[in-house]
Amino acid sequence: MQPLRGYLVARQVDRSGTVSLDNRNQYVGVADAYQTVAVRLDPAACQWIIADRDGNQLRVRPANERTRERIRNLRISGSK
Repeated sequence: MQPLRGYLVARQVDRSGTVSLDNRNQYVGVADAYQTVAVRLDPAACQWIIADRDGNQLRVRPANERTRERIRNLRISGSK
């Protein structure tokens, strides 16, 4: 996970207040619907940090899909 440290991505909050990260919806808040947010991974805490355009932290969400065990157990479609 360390290679993702400090890497920011922009995401659009949908009308229900969620953004998609790793094919999973993460709740930000309906007050932020239709806004663009910045998302980064905190690998030490294994959390997604979601901030607004001004850098104000909106939410911290667990990055459960980024655990070592889950990465080790990934199955690639078509592999045996």
